[in-house]
Amino acid sequence: MQRRRTEKIYQTLVHGWPSEDTFTINAPLLRRGEVEHSPIWLTRMVHKDGQSAVTRTRVLERIQHSGEQYSFLEVTPVTGRTHQIRVHLSHIGHPIVGDKIYQDETCYLRFIEDGWTSELEKQLLFPRQALHASTLTFHFEEGDLSWAAPFPEGLKLSC
Repeated sequence: MQRRRTEKIYQTLVHGWPSEDTFTINAPLLRRGEVEHSPIWLTRMVHKDGQSAVTRTRVLERIQHSGEQYSFLEVTPVTGRTHQIRVHLSHIGHPIVGDKIYQDETCYLRFIEDGWTSELEKQLLFPRQALHASTLTFHFEEGDLSWAAPFPEGLKLSC
């Protein structure tokens, strides 16, 4: 991984419809607590003083569900920062469905306090984030090794 001989491709379901079908998010990331108060220590944010972070994104499907717009995306992190995909997508206004921290961090705090509730289900739709590692490839001199797994049925929206 340090030699950048791996490729990870993820699939995710996000809120809204991005304006472009393919795009790259190039925005540095920093732990939020380093520059402002954060009730969740792990939270990251886009910040000019952060580490370089690049994510390639492609819209696979635009979905209408219960009067709301969602997009099914393929995302490829070029760099490998903590929470990179989650932060980048939230930063551009398309948080991952079910993400308790980057969709609305109060959801995470309420979840820690009260557990999974019907109110959280209404807001988040799923008890976990709809982010799935769909393909992992290792590039060796002798050839590539690759594994793939389909997007979980339990994270799909029914129309």
